[in-house]
Amino acid sequence: MWLARKQGTAPGPASTIDALIGQWIQDIDAARDRTLKLIRLGHMVMGPAVVLGLFAFVPGSSLTLAALVYLIGLVVVLGLVPHRIQAAALSMLDVLLIGYAGASDPRVWIALLVPVTAAMSIGWLVGRRATWVLYATGLGSMAVAG
Repeated sequence: MWLARKQGTAPGPASTIDALIGQWIQDIDAARDRTLKLIRLGHMVMGPAVVLGLFAFVPGSSLTLAALVYLIGLVVVLGLVPHRIQAAALSMLDVLLIGYAGASDPRVWIALLVPVTAAMSIGWLVGRRATWVLYATGLGSMAVAG
């Protein structure tokens, strides 16, 4: 059975996933557009949820104010910024909010290094300039927070 799956003669979970990935990346530009749409959708879903969660669980915190500013930035970016660079602008908001939150406690700062790196890496979907701007902003915000 394993050999049949490896040769592609027997359908299985691996071949199904391989087929899905093959369809996803068949057209690189279409794959990039789909990924950017997923990033925008993720921000639209998670942004308000995080802000409401902060209002519910840590009201009056400086993080609540930062999350509210983030939510306003999210609305502005999604409403005014061209689709092509929305992911980079949203990542910039992520990096700045993560840097601000990381300044509250050294343990938080260490925990947030991975998300800020993930947010900085989104620039490659948009272009070289966006990548370098995100890297500079991420390094700067995490250095200040650290």
